[in-house]
Amino acid sequence: MAAEKPTVVKYKKGGKTFEVLVHLDAAQSWRSGKKVDFESEVWALDAVFENASKGKRASAQELEMTFQTDDLSAIAQQIVKEGQLPVTEAMMRQAVDQKRKQVIELVHKYTVDPTTGKPHSVSLIETAFNELKLKLDDRKPAEAQIDLVLKALRPKLPLKYEVRELVVRLGHQYASRALPILKQYCKILQQSWEADGGLHATLEIPAGAQEQLEIALNNLTHGDLDLRIITKR
Repeated sequence: MAAEKPTVVKYKKGGKTFEVLVHLDAAQSWRSGKKVDFESEVWALDAVFENASKGKRASAQELEMTFQTDDLSAIAQQIVKEGQLPVTEAMMRQAVDQKRKQVIELVHKYTVDPTTGKPHSVSLIETAFNELKLKLDDRKPAEAQIDLVLKALRPKLPLKYEVRELVVRLGHQYASRALPILKQYCKILQQSWEADGGLHATLEIPAGAQEQLEIALNNLTHGDLDLRIITKR
């Protein structure tokens, strides 16, 4: 298998452009915080260039004046950390797939089928995505695209965006262990501890997440809980 061809990372500072050669996959991993040795795995050639394609290196005087250090490795690390790291086609596909997964999860979490009051399955939402050939904007957060996605999905799937307010009462033997579960799925609006150590709480939850909350609480309490919907909006 052929060795990976080094990639140029460009960085502008002080009105000038500096370049270093890196192994792209390792550079992406290093910049994302993974444990990768910069000098042996990321940096393809221990040099800093004015123009890498022409082999023109930046002078030591220029580097020290611009970066306030003569440590070539430290300079190269700043360039890779803050510079223009190329994005491959595979990376772009991965980002698009990840954004699509996030949007589908949000649709599942925040909507229900208005005829049943229950969320559509992730697989059903994904099938509708595929059939409608929906495209997302990879520059926008998943949350910012939900309204347009719901509008596009509704002709295919009956969807209702819904947030619910619940009240729950848990016996003293389960209350402390239930708190992390409540915080995982809900926003706790109010909570109070009863004289016997039981917990009474008012919760706000996306409609699609209520079923998962109930499963988690029933697993903990073996069904010994009181959970009711107060309002829907």
